[in-house]
Amino acid sequence: MVTLKHPHIKCKNRTHVSTEQRFRSIFCGMSRVCFLCRFPGSDFAWNAVNDVTDVDLLSDATIHLSTHKACENQAYNINNGDLFRWKELWPKIAHHFGMETGPNLHIELVSMMGTPDKKQLWDKIVKVQL
Repeated sequence: MVTLKHPHIKCKNRTHVSTEQRFRSIFCGMSRVCFLCRFPGSDFAWNAVNDVTDVDLLSDATIHLSTHKACENQAYNINNGDLFRWKELWPKIAHHFGMETGPNLHIELVSMMGTPDKKQLWDKIVKVQL
């Protein structure tokens, strides 16, 4: 089961979208700019099977691998086997922020959240999230 406790998700389709998706969700939830929480990725990303690595597992493995000589010059795949599809997880993210889901809509991150008029909202997000 995937929960919001460990939202560090690495997609097999060559992108790391968890941080971006989390920012989008926080941004929409706090600003109420988005009246519907829409998945901003592609249809491929929506339907693809993605694997998840728990952040504690990954950090422990990273420390172990970087501090033991026997692990030197080896390749490792750190994964605890949790799988998900965005089409199953996205509604749970929306529910967490008290939002309804809407139809998927690809949105460029910079055009949605990187404009100068969003500075005050970003300051509020930083204050609340950190």
